[in-house]
Amino acid sequence: MKKLLTLSLTLLAFNTHADVLRNLSKTPASQLELGKLSLDIFSYVATKELEGKELANTNFKFIKVDSIKDPRQIGYIVSFSGKSRYLTDENCAIALTASKAIFAPEKILPDIWPNLSEMQYNELYQQFILKTELVSKENENLKVTCD
Repeated sequence: MKKLLTLSLTLLAFNTHADVLRNLSKTPASQLELGKLSLDIFSYVATKELEGKELANTNFKFIKVDSIKDPRQIGYIVSFSGKSRYLTDENCAIALTASKAIFAPEKILPDIWPNLSEMQYNELYQQFILKTELVSKENENLKVTCD
């Protein structure tokens, strides 16, 4: 009797989980949601690939790239780490130029959304946000945003 009750409860639980999976499979993801997921994956891969690499002509190393989490925006925050005394406008300019070269929306977005018109791409490029920050090695709370 105990085994029959256990088996019945197990089948009932399995049915419940199957219903949830069925419902989830019926809920389509928007192109924006899928694109943001692709941006997240790309940021993870880029971080693994670039982590610890030196930024040419500076005393900074690449830390990470994070996708912007605001649901109404798309883009990246690229972070470099170095000593506080090197948090200068000149190093910011170099870091920003490198970030724009590596994470240019013209290179990334057509792969994520391949079926847009030229006008739609131009609008998307205008909305893409790329922030670059220099972070102090000695104090991670000391950051300079490069514009």
